[in-house]
Order: sequence, then C-alpha cells, then structure tokens
Amino acid sequence: MDAPAALARPGDSIFGETSAEFASTDGVAMDVIGWAAVEQLRKDHGLPTLTAVGRDPAYLRAAGDIGLGVADKNRIRLREVKL
Repeated sequence: MDAPAALARPGDSIFGETSAEFASTDGVAMDVIGWAAVEQLRKDHGLPTLTAVGRDPAYLRAAGDIGLGVADKNRIRLREVKL
C-alpha cells in the first residue's frame, strides 16, 4: 500500500499525509493495518469509529475466518525499515 495520503471519511478531505509505504504478501493483513491507520486519523480528528457509524469493514473478519489471510491485528507482525 502506497500511502501518501489517507482518507478518514468519505469525500475528498485529506486528514493526514505520510511518506510510509507498506508491503505485504497478505492482502487481508494489509487492509487490517490500513483500517487501523484510518481509525487513528478519525480519532485524532474527533470523529467516531467506522464501527460506530455502521461502516465496520466486516469483510476483513470474514476473509480471516475462511483462511484468506490474517484478520487478527495481534497476529500481524509490522516491521519498520528505514531506507
């Protein structure tokens, strides 16, 4: 995931910019990390969680349940590499 900007709510409002780039062989885990980043941006700007507004990405849990990837963020190893 190339993340020069992240959206915390629908529309074209940009709440945060980063020079971070994420790579993974597990698309479900990548989406879980992205979801956590969006939730943090929402919190930082006083917005409710996606779950609270009825937009919980339930497909992540379902994908994890059927073995398409890791949906439990406690089982995802995030490693920072400085370039």
